[in-house]
Amino acid sequence: MKLLQLFVLAALQMFAVSVFSESEQLEEKTPELIYEPISKRVDLSAEAKEKSPWAVVGRFGEMMPQGTDSAPTMSFAAEYALPWSFYVGAEAGYTTWKTTFVSATAAKLKSEDKDAGHATLYVSYDVLHGLAYITEGLTLPWRFAVQGNIGKSFIDARQARYLSGSLAWKVQYKDIHAGIEWRKFDINNRELSATSSDEGTQWAVVIGTSF
Repeated sequence: MKLLQLFVLAALQMFAVSVFSESEQLEEKTPELIYEPISKRVDLSAEAKEKSPWAVVGRFGEMMPQGTDSAPTMSFAAEYALPWSFYVGAEAGYTTWKTTFVSATAAKLKSEDKDAGHATLYVSYDVLHGLAYITEGLTLPWRFAVQGNIGKSFIDARQARYLSGSLAWKVQYKDIHAGIEWRKFDINNRELSATSSDEGTQWAVVIGTSF
């Protein structure tokens, strides 16, 4: 009887050692499951380096001078990207200007549409950068920029000093960018100053592409 008890105890001991050994081997083979979040970042500077620094930019909108009617306007510019989010460019624009004057024969105020335009140089700076979520799998970089223009305005072949400051928000997709712009302008023209229409605002849709 004792011999049978010893045999049973020995068998149980061997079974326990075998189970413990298999448990240790399973723990060694099973990798530890540790959550390691992956940070996804978009290097906008690296993306900009791959693109051409030259771009063609078009603006299509409405000019709203004080003291006269608004009119559609458009302009085109050649732009060059500098380091540190600066841009320089040359812009040429066209619109029609409704001028008011006193008629010599009727002795009363009359209005007349005149061709007008401007030719300026400008400097732009991207104040803010970010990413805009459009749809699943499509996230586009955006930028918010300030811009200053200086140059000449041409109204009925008369030249005058042109100054403007603008704010723009643009979204980039590959080589194309698009956005909206708001501009405040001032024209040093005596004829316009007489009717308080030598300054005003302008909004435009902006579309550009690198080349």
